[in-house]
Amino acid sequence: MTTAIQDLEIACLVRIFSHLSPKECARVACVHPLWNLALSDDVIWKSRLAANFAAYTAVNPDNIPAESYRSAYSNWHRTYADVAGPFLARTLACWNTIKAWLATHSPQILATLNPGATANEVAEAEASLGHPLPLAARCIYRVVNGQDLKLREQPTASNDPPANLLMGLFGTLVFYEHVTSNAMKPLSEVVMLTLLLQAARPLGARLPLLGSRQVLFATSFRFNDKLCVLDCDKGGLYLHMHDRDWPMVPAQDSYPGACDGLLRWMEEYARRLTSGWYGGCEGDSALTGSGVQLQGAINLFPRVYPAATTAITRGVQVGPMSLWCLIQYLSNDVIVHCFVLILHKLQLINDCFRTA
Repeated sequence: MTTAIQDLEIACLVRIFSHLSPKECARVACVHPLWNLALSDDVIWKSRLAANFAAYTAVNPDNIPAESYRSAYSNWHRTYADVAGPFLARTLACWNTIKAWLATHSPQILATLNPGATANEVAEAEASLGHPLPLAARCIYRVVNGQDLKLREQPTASNDPPANLLMGLFGTLVFYEHVTSNAMKPLSEVVMLTLLLQAARPLGARLPLLGSRQVLFATSFRFNDKLCVLDCDKGGLYLHMHDRDWPMVPAQDSYPGACDGLLRWMEEYARRLTSGWYGGCEGDSALTGSGVQLQGAINLFPRVYPAATTAITRGVQVGPMSLWCLIQYLSNDVIVHCFVLILHKLQLINDCFRTA
């Protein structure tokens, strides 16, 4: 007795089709109504939705519940068809990690994140820049199109700084008179500022501030403090100062030719956030009373070993935290290498010190 494939149980067909790629599943669904029915099983699409789009429930990209995992997968693929692939899955997982951390520790910064740019917006930005962005960078902007800190809005009082001045996604650094807060720029500002810096040529300089294949990615609220620049040829992220590019670790590709250094840096930043590497700025005495909103700002001084530790001296427990950073003074084009050591008083061990 001959057995045809349509004689198999649905469970058998589901088992067979689970080994096919999503594109092959779409083709197979057109062959026979029974096969199409088998391909509607959530078992097939649940794992694919998680692997390709970092979504673990049957929801659409706008977080509205879908009818099934198959429907959700179709909507995710339709939304991100221009960047679909392994980079997109990593990008979505990275942003999910960052957003989950922000929801708990800094809803103020979470509120500043823009929705993802559309495929047309990315294409228009690339046309204005005159070259394509690395695929990993396109994925990052397709999911989140930078921040809107609303710094140009008038403060409540004439002498007060903008409320979101220190709400940069990539952290705040405060020591002595040096204050930076690194915000991710939306594509519209990326294009405008990149073209401006590519056209600017400091007095006596042979080259413009940015090369033709460099794109501004993030800056502080004061331009001369920090410029985070994406190299579109290498794919890495660099701190650009005085015609020099300092790689922001990790700057290497995950494999030769991947051009995903920016995404690797984002993944490392997300890992540090979730591992407790950074804390808040609420206890920063340097900004207390300045009128700047500290609640929700991310303090870039590390909180974990070996960059930070604890020690007890004279009954007082302190937390030394060290950081190496670069400062540029535009008045004389000097770059200063700073090794900063901050001591935070954690608690008093002895009651006599507590009452003294």
